[in-house]
Amino acid sequence: MRTMTFALSVLWLAACGASLPPSQTTSKPTTDGGVSAPAEEQLPCDAHFRTTGDLMADLTSLTRMCSLPYREQELSPTRDGRQGEGDAVDRYAFTAEAGRCYRVYVVGDRDISDLDVQVIGPDGRPIVADTAHRAYAVVPSLAPLCVRQDGSYVVEAAVARGSGRYVVQVWKRSSDARALSSSPHAP
Repeated sequence: MRTMTFALSVLWLAACGASLPPSQTTSKPTTDGGVSAPAEEQLPCDAHFRTTGDLMADLTSLTRMCSLPYREQELSPTRDGRQGEGDAVDRYAFTAEAGRCYRVYVVGDRDISDLDVQVIGPDGRPIVADTAHRAYAVVPSLAPLCVRQDGSYVVEAAVARGSGRYVVQVWKRSSDARALSSSPHAP
């Protein structure tokens, strides 16, 4: 019986392909009970992005790379920040509409090696965060954040390593592209 079970398992893996267990995927569960499906080996939109140290050129390159597949457009103006390790978190508010999808882009200069970014919902609780250790962030990176509640959302940015300038911008899906209820990041 064990041989048969093993053989069936091998056949299933060969036919269907192995997938990562949930603990090894890039999606994280939301802290507010929102739906967050495992990423199932999907590459983040920024997988091939590299910073150059030119903030605006890097932001343009990053937003172009990630926004085109989702028909995103700028929601907020580009905001500048300056921060170092241990400084207070910077906060940037934006208004979101239920059923719409959003994404946050943050790029640091050459003197920043790790930016921490998270989005806080209208209830004050974190919804999604960047967990990578790099000089830029796309939050969330696999697909836009589709919200279920109208309100004021806050982007929190903090320099974890280094010191310098950074830029922040919020994008949204174009108005004709409504959120899908099966979005992997729907709070």
